[in-house]
Amino acid sequence: MREPDKFNAQTFHTFMKKLLEVGFTLGRKMVLITDNAKYHHAILHREWREEHTDRFVLDFLPPYSPDLNPIERVWKVVRRICLHNRYFHTLKDVEKVVETQFLEWSLGNETLSRLCAIN
Repeated sequence: MREPDKFNAQTFHTFMKKLLEVGFTLGRKMVLITDNAKYHHAILHREWREEHTDRFVLDFLPPYSPDLNPIERVWKVVRRICLHNRYFHTLKDVEKVVETQFLEWSLGNETLSRLCAIN
């Protein structure tokens, strides 16, 4: 899921609700590992998070620890294989290339699984 506009507490809340729907359908508890961005701790969705702790929890990475955040490794690979040493006329061109890569990975990818330690 990609948020085309500004990502904030409200869009994060919407994202969490969609994740919970998927997890509930599969009958699994969801643990979402996040960094410490303010919108991850927002009062706006605190009550919702507390109501759903039996099926959905946030697990916060320690502050200032990008080496523990799998998305940092993913973005490094994306920059290398999609963006490095290429000229893009518009931001839409960049989005198209990156989204195409993520769409390809959504079908399953050994490299991405290793980067994110998905077994």
